[in-house]
Amino acid sequence: MKRHLVGAWTMLMVLTIALVAAAQQDDAARQRWLKWRQTQHKAIQTLQADGVKLRAAFDEAGRTMPAPEKWESMSEEEKTKFRQANKGRWEEHLKILTDVEEQVAILKGPWQLQAELDEAVKELTAIRDQAVQEKAKKAAELVQALIDRRQAKHNEMMKKLGL
Repeated sequence: MKRHLVGAWTMLMVLTIALVAAAQQDDAARQRWLKWRQTQHKAIQTLQADGVKLRAAFDEAGRTMPAPEKWESMSEEEKTKFRQANKGRWEEHLKILTDVEEQVAILKGPWQLQAELDEAVKELTAIRDQAVQEKAKKAAELVQALIDRRQAKHNEMMKKLGL
């Protein structure tokens, strides 16, 4: 009788510990999911803000663009000033577009980005292998360098985005 009681007590303790561990894992998964949702929400807000900035920048560029007749009558100094101002606007557009690309990458998530990298690398690896088969050593080296650059760029982006 004592043996059965000890066995039942031991079984009860093991089940209790297993349930506590499962609850902790469930809570950890829920926390990761909530963190992911917050990251997505922040990325969407940033995309909306970037869209507003980009729209305003394009509207401003449209207002400042001179008519063709006026452009022809402008002096070279005025044209140079206009080009410099547009160069600054263009650089601002590019910064906003880079930020948009980063936010889209965040929304895609690390799994989708890894899948896209794997697909691109798979194709390049097939080309490299074909070049090795055909004894095109230089071509194989160039393709391998391209694979390495893509992998490094992917790793840098993942690190920068905190994914």
